[in-house]
Amino acid sequence: MTMMGAEYALFQRRTRRRVSRSILAAAISCLSFAVLALPSHLSATRTSTLSQRKAAPHNSGCTRIYERVGSPTNIYELHGGATKKEAKATKTEAKESKEPKSPKKKANSNGSTKRKDDKNEKESAKKKSKKAERDADKPKRPKSAFFLFVDKFREENRSKYDTKSLLVEAGNRWQKLSDSEKAPFEKQAAILKSAYEKEMEAYKLKQSKTKEGRKPKKSMTAFLYYMVYFRKQYEGKYSMTEMVQKGGESWKSLDAAEKKKYEKQAQDAKKAYEEEMKKWNEIPDDE
Repeated sequence: MTMMGAEYALFQRRTRRRVSRSILAAAISCLSFAVLALPSHLSATRTSTLSQRKAAPHNSGCTRIYERVGSPTNIYELHGGATKKEAKATKTEAKESKEPKSPKKKANSNGSTKRKDDKNEKESAKKKSKKAERDADKPKRPKSAFFLFVDKFREENRSKYDTKSLLVEAGNRWQKLSDSEKAPFEKQAAILKSAYEKEMEAYKLKQSKTKEGRKPKKSMTAFLYYMVYFRKQYEGKYSMTEMVQKGGESWKSLDAAEKKKYEKQAQDAKKAYEEEMKKWNEIPDDE
């Protein structure tokens, strides 16, 4: 009995091995078939997809319409059975019937374009008001010798240069002129200046008899009083632009004790200005 039991156990083990091997062989066979058949299947699927795309219209909107109403024999049947020319004419009429859109200015989310337009309008309004406030009787400043030369140069070379290049060329020519060549323009400028000064004296005399002409001038600030002192100290050393720049830097470097002197001058001048303005306001307007 023991011998038979051992043989039976051996038989069971061998049977299980054979079954496992047959199952594994079947699985390998199926996998090999799938691998070999997959490329041909993909090629066939791709070919059918491409043929369907060629047959179908390219417009996705039209595709949705086809799904709802059925595929027409002619794409222009969607326009109610119209021909190709009639469909184009219908589209053209629809475009022409639309009202033209007014151009819109590009603006940032913060409305910077609107603010720029408002700023430009305010600046132009200020310029117009300043021009309107100018006294027509006040004499105009005469031209300098350089600008008299520019006028002559413009008349002789107007056709050769545009406005910008003409001014540049005139400046270059003026620098190359000798003193004897500049003399006629400087003489003419001196004559115009003397005539201007005479006209200004007459104008000031006339203005002094009016209320507006007797209006007190505004008092200077502490910084301007300091600039008077600074200009006297460094006169001839700096140009006008450098003088203002250096004076501003020097004023900022002063301490409170050094500024106190100029601040007191400004306060006294302001009090005197306010008293003069009170007297000026008491003058009748028709005087």
